[in-house]
Amino acid sequence: MIMQALTPVSFPSSDMEFPPLPVIPSKSPAAKKALYETERNYSQQDAVIATLSKLINDHSDTLEKMVSEKIVKNSMKIEGLKKTVDFVCNELKDTQKKVEAINARLKEKEGMVERLKARYEELEIYIRRWNLQLYGVDEDPKENVREKVVKLCQKILPETTERPGAAVAVDVAHHLGVCTMLLNQELSLCGFL
Repeated sequence: MIMQALTPVSFPSSDMEFPPLPVIPSKSPAAKKALYETERNYSQQDAVIATLSKLINDHSDTLEKMVSEKIVKNSMKIEGLKKTVDFVCNELKDTQKKVEAINARLKEKEGMVERLKARYEELEIYIRRWNLQLYGVDEDPKENVREKVVKLCQKILPETTERPGAAVAVDVAHHLGVCTMLLNQELSLCGFL
């Protein structure tokens, strides 16, 4: 509203018994618009609203197409990843089964190795029972220790001279070196079959 200057109304002083009247504007505060101008404004507003609605709809359609394309692409990627993950999971399960089978075979083989070690030690002990240690045999670097032991066995057991028993019975013969516990006597070891 437009406010215009108000002019005060003055009354003669004889009429003092009545209070003064309020100030009344001399002109209308605003001019009224004609009906055709209001309708023209409404039609312009309708055109603007229609244009904005069309733009909004076009943009929303474009966005909807873009989003639906992205959704399709992402769905395809997700499906591919799902297949890949399933394949890897199946491969992992197969690998775990193979590892479990190999672990079982490994435990079996470890048990077999332990049994073979024990059997080998038993055989070593059994073979050592047939060893003979000879004390006081002098060591000569050019000598054949096996021949010396065979001759000694033939002297001790005369029946071995008639047949080749001592030569066949002696498997290994060698010096063990100086034994300090036996007062520096030479020690030879013979293994018999």
